[in-house]
Amino acid sequence: MAKKKGAPTQPATSQPAAPAGKGKGVAAGKEAPAEAEKRKGPPRTGKASNEIRARREKVVTYGLPEGSEMHEKEQVVVKEWQRLPKQLLHEYCQRQRLPKTHLRLHGEKKCTVVLPDPKGKSVNDRVFVVDNEEGMSGKMLLEVAALRALWILDKSQPIERRMPKEFGDRWLKISAERVPLRPQEKRELQKQHQMTRSVKQEAERRRELRDNVNLWVDDKKKDRLKDLLIASEEAAAVGGVGGGIGQDGSEGGASASGSVSMRGGDRKRLVAELKLDGFQPADIERGLAYALSHISLEEAATSSSHQRGVGGRGGGSASGSGSSTEVADREVVKDIALEFLCATLAEESLPDQYRRDVPAKVARRSEATMREAMAMASRGREGEEEEEGEEREGVEEDEEEGEEESVSDV
Repeated sequence: MAKKKGAPTQPATSQPAAPAGKGKGVAAGKEAPAEAEKRKGPPRTGKASNEIRARREKVVTYGLPEGSEMHEKEQVVVKEWQRLPKQLLHEYCQRQRLPKTHLRLHGEKKCTVVLPDPKGKSVNDRVFVVDNEEGMSGKMLLEVAALRALWILDKSQPIERRMPKEFGDRWLKISAERVPLRPQEKRELQKQHQMTRSVKQEAERRRELRDNVNLWVDDKKKDRLKDLLIASEEAAAVGGVGGGIGQDGSEGGASASGSVSMRGGDRKRLVAELKLDGFQPADIERGLAYALSHISLEEAATSSSHQRGVGGRGGGSASGSGSSTEVADREVVKDIALEFLCATLAEESLPDQYRRDVPAKVARRSEATMREAMAMASRGREGEEEEEGEEREGVEEDEEEGEEESVSDV
């Protein structure tokens, strides 16, 4: 009989088909024991278990035969949470986005490590060699080289606990070594050292030229002042003609302090020099007053002897010279003032270069004192130039008057 189109086809098996409901029940009954087998184990009580399960560990052997002496040493126990140096190096380069580090093994004697430059310049690559001094295998040497490369990249990492104990001990051992520098870093460091050295030299040179003043004491003058100090201990020999020294520095019996004076510029320069030597302003004024009075007394004694020698013929000129004002030499005033100060001041009040128990040396002064002295010296020079100009004009006027008188006489 011919089959009609659309008629249902019979199954190939001769067994009758099971009902839909019963078939599902049988299949569910067969799957139930499988689920029960999966759930085998201790019953769940709802509380956290205090049982600590050991993590998986693996033993890594670096290719040496079991009969060798290094076999026991190169069996490294690696726990589940630990990493070998090569793995840590690879992770670090990936995390910092650095080029891959190249480890090149030359037999089993040494390993070359190349740390490429991050910018791709091969000139700045860091290259170093790790020698096999302990007779380890090639694979172990690669791990040691990777450990050293990791330490060079960043030695501040506390990764000794993330590695097995053998490599952790090596990490702590090499932590005191110096990191080799790149060629560019070496050049920059040398340039920085040169700049620092030149800056220090320039600063020292400027400090010596501008900020400080070197005052060397003459040995002969120092010896003479020491002799004067020794002589002053015996008697008041420094009192001079007037017989004694007053509290203000003037000699006793001298009223001719106004007969001898100094130019304004010379006095300012002399005061600046004595300040730089270390004397106090009040002591300097006393010393200058004594020096001027001492010179005036000597001038008075010289003029009186001259009057006695020439008789009454030079009386008028002598009286005229006594009333006139003379200009004292700055160096002479300075020597006499120094002698007075060294003879009258206490030993501890004197500057170091004028003390008997301290050898002559360089006295360094501050920048402010130096500027003050230079300003006073410049003002003194200006005053001296003005006085010289006035004197020159006075001389020219006297010459013109003399010429006029000679013409009138003719």
